[in-house]
Amino acid sequence: MKKEIKNIVKLIILFIILFISLLLNNNQREDIIIFNYCIDGDTFNALIDNNPTTIRLLAVNTPENTNKKEYYGEESSYYTCELLKSAQQIKIEYDNNSDLKDKYQRTLGWIFIDDKLLQLFIIENGYGEVKYLYGDYKYTNKLLKAETTAKTNKLGIWKED
Repeated sequence: MKKEIKNIVKLIILFIILFISLLLNNNQREDIIIFNYCIDGDTFNALIDNNPTTIRLLAVNTPENTNKKEYYGEESSYYTCELLKSAQQIKIEYDNNSDLKDKYQRTLGWIFIDDKLLQLFIIENGYGEVKYLYGDYKYTNKLLKAETTAKTNKLGIWKED
């Protein structure tokens, strides 16, 4: 009887540890991706599980540089593309509080280049703005602080002229 109780206690402890690890992990899913080509400063194409996929950076908007040309669009596109091209490793992390795809069927996510958040580079250097927040996203506060600093320092799109 005592042995049975010990086994039950061990099993309960195992389930508690498993449950806590799932909570701490927050079910964040990420994939390693292979860069294909740039579309503009906030959109690019990559292979996810060997499938060509258009990826839209979550919570960031850069000036247009496709059919429509906006102020600082060329610079923003070049900046993002060079970071992606030169990365040793690119990962996409899907935010639990965001849809997986936008209305144009582009995959939405946080992009990490060599373990550094691409969206943060873009915002802190003035190549884009924090935008399209439809939920409480994981890295929003970091981006908003970086945007305030970029505005204060009049970087990129925040230049006075």
